[in-house]
Amino acid sequence: MLLCVAPLNLYCWGFYGHKSINRLAVFTLPTELMVFYKDHLEFISEHAVDPDMRRYVVKEESPRHYIDIDHYGEDPFKLVPRKWEDAVEKLSEDTLQAYGIVAMARKANVCAAHICVQREIFQNQLVYTLMQIR
Repeated sequence: MLLCVAPLNLYCWGFYGHKSINRLAVFTLPTELMVFYKDHLEFISEHAVDPDMRRYVVKEESPRHYIDIDHYGEDPFKLVPRKWEDAVEKLSEDTLQAYGIVAMARKANVCAAHICVQREIFQNQLVYTLMQIR
């Protein structure tokens, strides 16, 4: 019986995995960045699961975690525009939401994080960084 159940646990890492990965990721950053993020390691670890927790509360969050790229055919990278507005125009927002938007959501998070860094908004910088790491 144990052999039947054990493989199921190998395919997901859950909240503990996200927290651990974010914690370890800090130590792989260039020294200048690591100094900043290391000072906030507990915050980063604890909030690593925020996007997953939002998935259960905010309906629009789930598609930001995956993309079913096979839906778009043999050469999806030529078919799916990289800019959100272009993709909506070509494929419709309903289609994009149904098959996932992880790449576009990630790009939006990077842009938001960049703005926070420019404006020196500490709290938002960490939150957007966490969103991007995922």
